[in-house]
Amino acid sequence: GHPDLPDENVVTGSTGIAGAAWNEDGHGHGTHCAGTIAAIGGNNRGVVGVVRSGLMKMHIVRVFNGAGNWTWGSDLLTAVEACVAAGSNVVSMSIGGAGKSQTQEIAYKRMFNEENVLLVAAAG
Repeated sequence: GHPDLPDENVVTGSTGIAGAAWNEDGHGHGTHCAGTIAAIGGNNRGVVGVVRSGLMKMHIVRVFNGAGNWTWGSDLLTAVEACVAAGSNVVSMSIGGAGKSQTQEIAYKRMFNEENVLLVAAAG
């Protein structure tokens, strides 16, 4: 996990990778993204996130293995659904790939239009 994120009362999570903890990031990318969003400011440690108060609740779902690979596109949809079920109103994804899924597109439109969830994805 990121040493400069709020404690477990504010940051929760789950994993879609068998045998891997949600708060262990062997690749480092998810940890970097979480720190960019919510690393605590004014504590003389690490970086300062965009929301640096330490009060932003985060629910992190791990979908990549330690090498930064994943297996199925449906893993991402399941992860986003888990975030929404945990009460997230913004879901940030840092992903890449050329594939397109009509199932995902329909689900994401529903989450945005009916559940007022903003989905942010950096792809490349």
